[in-house]
Formats: sequence, structure tokens, C-alpha cells
Amino acid sequence: MTVNIAHWWAILMIGILWGLLPWVALAAPSPVRDDGRGGDYQLIRVGAGGDYAQLGAALAAAPPGAVLEVLPGVQLGQWTIDRPLVLRGRHGAVLDGGEAGSTLTITAPGVTVQGLSFQRSGLNPIDAAILVRAAAVTISGNRFERFMRGVVIDNGANVMVTNNTFIGTLDGMPRERSIGVALLNAPAVIVELNTISSVQNGIAIDNAPRGIMRGNVVSRSETGIVSPLIAGASTILGVTATFFSAALCLPSASDVLIDRNTLVENVTGIKLAGSARVTVQGNLIEGQRGDGLLVHNSAGLTVQDNRFERNARAITIGGSGALTAQRNRFADHETVLALLAGDAAVALRGNDIVRYRALLASEPQAPAVVWAGNYWQRGWPADWWLGMQLWRHDRNRDGFADQPLMIDSVIDLYPALRPNNGAPLASMPATNPVLWLVALVVGGLLASVLIRQRKG
Repeated sequence: MTVNIAHWWAILMIGILWGLLPWVALAAPSPVRDDGRGGDYQLIRVGAGGDYAQLGAALAAAPPGAVLEVLPGVQLGQWTIDRPLVLRGRHGAVLDGGEAGSTLTITAPGVTVQGLSFQRSGLNPIDAAILVRAAAVTISGNRFERFMRGVVIDNGANVMVTNNTFIGTLDGMPRERSIGVALLNAPAVIVELNTISSVQNGIAIDNAPRGIMRGNVVSRSETGIVSPLIAGASTILGVTATFFSAALCLPSASDVLIDRNTLVENVTGIKLAGSARVTVQGNLIEGQRGDGLLVHNSAGLTVQDNRFERNARAITIGGSGALTAQRNRFADHETVLALLAGDAAVALRGNDIVRYRALLASEPQAPAVVWAGNYWQRGWPADWWLGMQLWRHDRNRDGFADQPLMIDSVIDLYPALRPNNGAPLASMPATNPVLWLVALVVGGLLASVLIRQRKG
């Protein structure tokens, strides 16, 4: 039988090539089906055992629309993304800035960064873990540690910063001028569901019209949310003098929504100067060592449906502008309202003001305040006598007194008999007519017994 050497040689080569195909596929970037749009995108793995060992080389080679997946391990350096793509990390993927410059700079729209850990970005105030200079960028699900500034958005619109964790320092001592998220010129930005701690300022807003700050948690920092970004040292009633003097010369927040954030155990919860048409609603502001809300020269400020609890001062306001506080709960404060010199229009309507040491602290030439429809609870026995007055003056039984009453040196135009926010009555039995009548009967019986004993 004649052996066809060429035939068998061809079969051998085909077998070798067939065996090598899987290894070639692993070594090259792989096209993967995009479930969202039904198209193909290129997946590039970065790190030991991936398509590229270094992130810089992968970014240089990546086409627009690619997905770069950083494998577990540490990448050291600084990088720039100049085309639309997705940069994501597996668990344990770390980008280390080496304490020099900004770790990641984004200059192209349509970029997404998610699932990465950033550490040791530069220590100068201009350095950031992520610097965004483009529109429509999403920063989601990342962890930031040991930074001067976490995410800085400079000239970027429609950016989303969501579900990230920012820890400024591991020892809990914030660096001076450190910031979790900074909005320098950033319209229509959403900062949502982030956790920020151990920084000087959690979220800083210099110019961010139509921005939304929602559902964030800021703790153990100097200020939770501040606008504009100012550093200062000297204080008046706990307020930085530099903060007030700079209110007219720096851009600030306008048409911004501060919604359902949790600000706990900071020095100041929210600082606003020179702002316009800002709504502060649904927030928990608790345990601030200074002010829950500090306002100066801000117009059209609405503060509603918030819970202010255990702050040294709930609200401090000065300068010009207007503030309306309604349907808030103020509980367990040293001082509820501090007024600095100015002509601001201030109104507190329909709030629950309970358990406070001092209602009002004011400087000379402080503005007048309109109090109306608030529920008051100061503690026994003051609540008893106040409740009797309120019930006696509520002739139409609508839950509000029919005439103004003086409470702790302020006049409420129509104080409320019951909490405005639906909380249960705690220590005002006189607001219940049945309990009031029972108390009168018992008191009368006791008085008659005492009179008989004396006569006997």
C-alpha cells in the first residue's frame, strides 16, 4: 500500500491548528454580544493573564465602544480616557495613583467607569482620583480611598456619580481641603446614593445648575454639602467668616435639589451662600456639632420635610435673601434658630419643634421671623399649660389655635395642637380634652380633701 505523505502531512497540520485555536482566542480581544443594544463590542482584559498587562497599553489600543475589564491586582500610574468606552473592574482591581496627579482623567463623552478601587491619588488640591472633563459620563459602584479629591467634574454636563464609596483617610482625620465629589462647572449632574466619610467636604458645589444631590450618606466630615467651595478658619457663632465674605464673588448653587440625604456626625450638615432657588427636602440631618443648615445671602430657599435632630443649632441664617422652612421636625437641639445680622425674609410654617434648650439666638440687626402653624413641645409642665391654652383657643376644632400665642418670646400666628408630621403625642396631655377634664376632676377632688383637712 502506497502511503501518501502529503495527505497525512496536511491532516497533521490541520490537527495542530485546530488545537491552537482556543489559545489564540484567549490571547486576543474577544467580541461579546451586548445584551442592551444587541450589537457587538470588544472585551479587552487588562492585568496578569489578560490581553494587556498594563492599563495604558489597553487604553491606547481600545477602539471606541470597547469594554476594558481590569483583572484583580494593582495598576500603578495615571491614565486618560479620550474615547467613549467602558472601564470596569473585577473584585480586587485597584488603580493606584502613587500620590501624584489625577489618577484617571476623562476627556471623551459617553464613558462609564464602574467596579474599580482607586487609592492614593495626588495630594494637591487640583488632583483627583477621577477628573471628568466631558459630558454624559457615568461613575458607578467604585471605591475611593486616601485621596485629596475623589471625583471632580469640571466642565462636564449630564454626568452621573452614583453608588460609590469615598473614604478620605483611613485614620478618620480628614485632610484639609479634601472633597468627596466636587462640581466646578457641571450642569444637570446627578450625585446619588454615595457614601462619603472622613473628608473636609462631602459634596462641594461651585456651579451646578439643575443638579440633584439625592440619597447620599455623609458622615464624620467637616461639612456634608457645601456651596460655594470655600476654606476658612475664623468663626462667628460657629460660622466661618471667610465663608460669608466670599458669598458675593464665587459661583454657587442655583436650581439645585438636595433630596433625601443622610448627614450625620459632621461639623455642619449643609452650607449655602449666594445660592438661588435651592430645595432642601426629605433629608436626615443629625448630630452635627455646629449647624444643621447654615445659610447666607441665599434667595428662594425652600427647606421642607426634613428631620433635624440633635444638632447644636438646627438652622443659622444671615445676610439677605429668603428662606421658608415648612413641615420639618426639629428635635433635641441646643438652639433651634440662630439669626445673624441681615434683612433675610425668614418664615417657619407647619413645623414640629420639640425638646430644645433655646429657641432663638440672634445678633443685633437680625431679621424678623414669621412663625405660623408650628407644633411646640418643650417638656413638662410647660407643655401642659400650653396645651390648655391651645385647646381653649381652638374654637372651630381644626387643630390650630384661632389667635396668636406667645411661646418662648416668639409669637406663633396659629400654633398647632398636634404634630404636623403625624408623630404621636409625647408629653402634651392637655391637648386631649378627655385627659384634661379627668385631670381637672382629680385636681378638684384633691383640693377639696386638702380644704377639709385644714378645716378639721
